[in-house]
Amino acid sequence: LRKTMVTRRQEGWPMGNRGINMTLKHISDGNSVFTFCRDLRYETIEQDFQACKNSMDPRAIMMFQHHNPFHAGGNLQMAEIHLHRGEFKIAADLIERAVYTYECGYHPKFNPLAENRRLHNQRNEDDEFFRALRRHIQCLARRGCVRAALETCKYALSLQPEADPLCLLSYIGFYAIRAKQYAWLTKFVNLFNKYPIPARYFPNLRFATALALLQMNRSTRKPPDKDDTPDKKRNGGADKATEALEAAVYLFPTVVHSLVTAVDAKILKQDTRWKFLQKANGSSGSAFVDKIAKIFAARSAVLWRGQEELDWLRTTASRVLSWAEKDIPPRLEEEKKLVVAALSVEPTMPYKLLQKSDYTDEVPQLPPEYFQQQQPDQQRQPAAPQNPPTAGEGAPIAGNPIAMFFQSLLPGFDPEALAAATAAAEAEQRAIMQQVQQDQKQQREDGKDD
Repeated sequence: LRKTMVTRRQEGWPMGNRGINMTLKHISDGNSVFTFCRDLRYETIEQDFQACKNSMDPRAIMMFQHHNPFHAGGNLQMAEIHLHRGEFKIAADLIERAVYTYECGYHPKFNPLAENRRLHNQRNEDDEFFRALRRHIQCLARRGCVRAALETCKYALSLQPEADPLCLLSYIGFYAIRAKQYAWLTKFVNLFNKYPIPARYFPNLRFATALALLQMNRSTRKPPDKDDTPDKKRNGGADKATEALEAAVYLFPTVVHSLVTAVDAKILKQDTRWKFLQKANGSSGSAFVDKIAKIFAARSAVLWRGQEELDWLRTTASRVLSWAEKDIPPRLEEEKKLVVAALSVEPTMPYKLLQKSDYTDEVPQLPPEYFQQQQPDQQRQPAAPQNPPTAGEGAPIAGNPIAMFFQSLLPGFDPEALAAATAAAEAEQRAIMQQVQQDQKQQREDGKDD
């Protein structure tokens, strides 16, 4: 019986718990609230991992991960290094191991498919699991597994829909459209209201819904009959999509400017047909809307780059922004009041801490010269400078790309001092393990005496 929900055990991976367990914390409002916690052995290993991190020595982290291949924190830390080096396959495997470690610790009463279970996000272990899920979603999308990425988004959101610690509501629409789950997206936007702000008030989801309706109309489009009147040809799915886009533009006009700028910044300068957007430039008056607009433009711009989508957006936005007061539908006026009241809030802490690398596929990569290792068979060796700089002054570290990565980030990186710290950390780890073995031996002897 498969126990995991997101990952699947690979050949060579151990079975069973790896030191992280899930416990039932309490039952609230009919929901069973669980939390992750570490056992004593894993906690000891975690202290060693923190010592390696604090040493700022990449070799210590690599050595730790080699001896503890299923330590979640170590795998995530090494995955970040491999992502910066562009080694996405290795990073994806390490991230999947981290998620697998947590999933092996699921509580017997924890049903991943149930709706009445929650994950308490107050412990470091819970936060680490959510971060692993975020990176796993990104890795799935990079491999083209957008449907799997969407399903993982749904699962992560269901673990704590009232708080949405991963800010999934700001970009789940992108994965739904990429996975061609148009009907699910429209239903989700209309019905999901567990978050303090209903999904239908998120600007990105309103634009995504309009695009989903347009794609649904395309997939079901049939050649018109010769007896159809012009009015009959215009009615149908296209009208629904245009109405949804009109509502999105009326409620969130500044989002259009952000989206078009992300698609191609030259359009607003070179194409005079977009001059009307000048009135929609600037802040919306809501910090939350501005944050969502920034995320939406960066993540979903690729979906709006088609000429047909841009023409549809331009003609619809131009018409809506030129509406007179008498032309505004009454239902949109009422909804505008509700949206303004709901979104007149500051972004929550997860949104404030959200970085571009958390919701896009962009990973800041270091120049290739940082990873060039010195070849031993080089025929010509460059002349050594008379006064070579020390490692702390920025001297290159040949033959160790990970060390060069840290040196580029930390000007004061000193490999000799960090090597000494590594040796001290290893000695401390051996002392702790010896103490644990002595305690276990003493317990066994005490048990025999009893």
